[in-house]
Amino acid sequence: MHVGEFLWNRYVGDGLKNYGVLERTYVNALLATNDDWAANVNLSDLERVFSRSELTSDEALITLRNQHANATLSLDDLDENARRTANYRIGKAINFISATPFVFAWEGR
Repeated sequence: MHVGEFLWNRYVGDGLKNYGVLERTYVNALLATNDDWAANVNLSDLERVFSRSELTSDEALITLRNQHANATLSLDDLDENARRTANYRIGKAINFISATPFVFAWEGR
């Protein structure tokens, strides 16, 4: 999802250097569904930890990640509620991004 990349670059400003598979997975899940990645995989196991290896080798997880990455946000929808929902999801993604350690690091300084 290009919105996730834009937001990452806007708040982290690292040219997507640290926007890896884990970060993309969680940001895109929030943007596409309004829910955390783990809730999308299994609502009864919200404490599950996902590894980079698992996210890039498990076909079911890859399919879900691709669905999230290809989702579109209704930012220009005629329906005000659809626009509000899209903006709410963007807010959640910003909250996630701003809580990552990359926001607090100044590379090369």
